Formats: sequence, structure tokens, C-alpha cells
Amino acid sequence: MRTADLDSHSVEPLMFRGGLSLLGVFIAFMAIFLAGWTAYVTPTLQHVFGLSSADPWRVVLNVFPGAIMLSVGYVVLRLEGIRSRDVGLSWPHARSGTVWFVGIIIVLNVLLLLVAVVTGGQLSWSYTDQTPVLIIVYALINWIFVGIAEELVARAYLQNKLIALVCGGQGRFRKALAIVAAAVLFALWHVPQRLLVAGLDVPQLPLNILLLLVAGLVFGILYETTRNVVLVGLLHGAYNFAPIVANVRYATEGSADIQFLLLLAVAGPVIIGVWGYYRWAHDRRTSDFRPPVAG
Repeated sequence: MRTADLDSHSVEPLMFRGGLSLLGVFIAFMAIFLAGWTAYVTPTLQHVFGLSSADPWRVVLNVFPGAIMLSVGYVVLRLEGIRSRDVGLSWPHARSGTVWFVGIIIVLNVLLLLVAVVTGGQLSWSYTDQTPVLIIVYALINWIFVGIAEELVARAYLQNKLIALVCGGQGRFRKALAIVAAAVLFALWHVPQRLLVAGLDVPQLPLNILLLLVAGLVFGILYETTRNVVLVGLLHGAYNFAPIVANVRYATEGSADIQFLLLLAVAGPVIIGVWGYYRWAHDRRTSDFRPPVAG
């Protein structure tokens, strides 16, 4: 695929032709698939491969549902008459998304180290309890088969489809409602995993779902800003498995100023990096920002 093909300055909207029935089938399938996989398939695979719940190599099992979600996302988009590159998943998107992601992570780590040195924090290497091979495996699986896979189905398809149905890409309030609706479904899809894998009790669910909802809203806004599944998926994966090279500790609990500086060191590069990508992509990939509409 040539980058020039991707960057054509087309003003035609992104037409979703599947109607409500396809969306309903997709939502039902994802709910049944994720619940069934968590309740039945995962325990079976653990038994087959001899993996306990505490075994760190259990993360490899996430490859299977991740690959299925990537396939489902691609198929449902094709049924809508949409190409994956139209919603931010292509080799050019992967190249630019990866470059911007790496830049964000490098700046983030440098700022964290600077804050730690200036404020007298104690530094120690991250993930010292894991082998280099396991760290690489964790990163690849969380960033690709969790982050990018979930963003393809939850944002590139579901969020775009809801926006197309409620406002055709026009009207900020209705678009915001569509983003919230997609975030709610994203949060609810995680309930079986939280109960059966994470081991949460039912009373703990509301707060956890609220946190997932907030995460879904953040990823939804990031996707709407960048229109790049790979960049947002990698940031999503980094939320699950953070590429932080060193931990920062203090002899006593850090002051509010120090906590603010640490937060700024993490959030600042992400916000500025996403804004920078938006400015860069808006000049070079106008077609990425076509409004989704229902056919």
C-alpha cells in the first residue's frame, strides 16, 4: 500500500452500510464470546498447557482471544463496506503510530527520571522479577493482542458505528454520547474477566467498572483525536503493561507537589504527543478524519 493512497484529501464521509442489525449481532457476539472465553475456554487452555493462575506465562493465552478480536474487527468492518485503513489500521498507520508511541515513551521515562533525581527519589529497575524474554512477551501481547485488538473492535468499529448512527459525524453533543456509549459497552465487556480472572467480589465491581468507563472515555477521545488504531492501541497496551524502565520510591510518602510532578511526567508526554500527532496527521492524512455516516 502506498502512503499517497492513504493520504488522499477526500472529503467523502466514511459510509457504514450495515444498519442496526449488524451492530446488534456484533454487540451480542462480543458479549457472549468474552463471557464464554473467560468462563470456559481460558480454564480449559490453562489445564491443557499446564499453567496455574499464578504462572506469568499464562499471559500467552491472551493471544487467542486477541487474534479472534482482530479477525472479528476486520470482518465486521468489511461487512460495513469499510476498509481497515479507513479507520486507522494499515502499515502507514502502524509506522507512524509506532514512531510517535516510542517518542512519547522515551520522553515520559526521561521526565520520570529527572523528577526522581530532583526530588530525591530512590530509583530501582522495573520488572526485575521477570526475565528479558518474558518482558518482551508481556509487552507484545499486551500492546498488540490486547491493546490494538480491543481498540479495533471498541473504537475503530463500535465507536465509529455509533457516531455514524446518532449524528453522522456532526454535532459535538451527539458525538460525545456515542463515545460514552462505546465506553460503557467496553467497560461491561470486561465484567467476566474481572469476576472470573481478577477475582473481584461483586461489591467491588461498581468502582472497577467506573474506572474502566473512564479508561474507555480516555481511549475514545484519543482515537477521535488521532484516528490511528495502532497509536491508541499501543497507549492502551502501555496502560496494561507500562514500559517504565525504573520505579521511583520515597522514604516517606511524597508530598502533593511531588505526586503532581510525577503525574505531569506521565500525562504530559501523552497529551502533547497526541496533540502533536493530531497536528501532523491533519496536514498529511486528511482522509483519516472523514466523518462516519450511516448508509
